Amino acid sequence: MKKIYFFLLLLIVFFPLVTLAGSYEEEIKKLSLTISKNIETTNKNTIAVVDFTDLQGNITELGRFIAEELSANLVSVKKKFKVIDRLHLKTIITEHKLSTSWFLDPRAIEKFGKISGVDAIVTGTVTPFGDSVRLSVKVITTDTAEVIAAATSNIAKTKAIEELLAKIVKVEDKIEKDINKSNWKEWQKFKCSKKK
Repeated sequence: MKKIYFFLLLLIVFFPLVTLAGSYEEEIKKLSLTISKNIETTNKNTIAVVDFTDLQGNITELGRFIAEELSANLVSVKKKFKVIDRLHLKTIITEHKLSTSWFLDPRAIEKFGKISGVDAIVTGTVTPFGDSVRLSVKVITTDTAEVIAAATSNIAKTKAIEELLAKIVKVEDKIEKDINKSNWKEWQKFKCSKKK
């Protein structure tokens, strides 16, 4: 009888830990499937996944990790579109001296699309909440900077996730914190010019 109680106690204590350890993988798979289905309903044939940021525009190790995982999962579930290798993507960004937050500027998005042949970019934010981290993912077209798909998910905040979240990636370019008024005006001009 004591063995049964001991076994039940172990099961109660360790089962949630096993479930939490794999939860980020399951959530990334779900996001990949959702995003993939949405992309397939468009005529976007080539996509690129860029580093995720926090709400201040900082790239964290967790943001890079999530982007890598999402990219790999999109490759495994894709059917009608190609996923550009992230190393190749970084080379293009460096060679053309794009700011680290280039995906906030519609003209830079359009330029990136032309030089890379990418039809849409997958970007997102990583936001910590209590015992979880919220992932917000968007797919943005490079020709109109329109959001064509979006999804959100929560992952458990494990010690490993917390460590990745705490590490801000050092970048050579200055990260823009917000879109300033001149960029907002450019965005409006760009948006209006694409509708004509």
